[in-house]
Amino acid sequence: MSYIQIRIDDELKEEAVKLFNELGLDLSTAIRLFLKKSIDDKKMPFKLKGKGRDDSKDVKYRLRADVMVPPNTNPFEVMDEFIRVCNENEWYCLGGGVQYPNKVLTLSKPDDDIYYHGSPFKIETLKEGFDFTPFKELAISFGSKPSHISINEGKVSHDGIKYPVYLYQIDEDIKLEKDFINHPNSAFDKGMEFRSKRDLKLKLIDVINE
Repeated sequence: MSYIQIRIDDELKEEAVKLFNELGLDLSTAIRLFLKKSIDDKKMPFKLKGKGRDDSKDVKYRLRADVMVPPNTNPFEVMDEFIRVCNENEWYCLGGGVQYPNKVLTLSKPDDDIYYHGSPFKIETLKEGFDFTPFKELAISFGSKPSHISINEGKVSHDGIKYPVYLYQIDEDIKLEKDFINHPNSAFDKGMEFRSKRDLKLKLIDVINE
């Protein structure tokens, strides 16, 4: 049995869960059905087509990230494949492309019982099943919606481009196991990323721009 870990916007996940529940499915089953259908048909189960030319940085990056399928591959090193896929699907292609360099933040020492959540959206509550961290810089990195994030020698490196990032602090007393758990599939060391077991109250403490 293999596991796939993906990061999506909180609102997108909520809408997807609601839809699939109405269809009698959970999110994991719906994703498995999508993969099975793609394999059986040897193609995407729906037609992919761009919605016209859009020069915004966000759309440029999204197209680059979505079509670079091979795992453990730097999307900026396979431009020929990117151009081929764009042409086949009639997407606006960037040609040489624009690379977005990694941002590097030095992790500060976490304070006891203080936890953070970063998001590109204005929210008041961290929903059950969503993630947070005791590291302010890691929360900021998550909030910029990166396709790549790594931690090495006390520094977090990421390629997120979604700004501003709204940085929140959990605004109530919470206890491990009762209110939250260690993230079950975290790529980081234990204690760096947690998952809520119930809705948690948030307060906005900062807004970070690019």
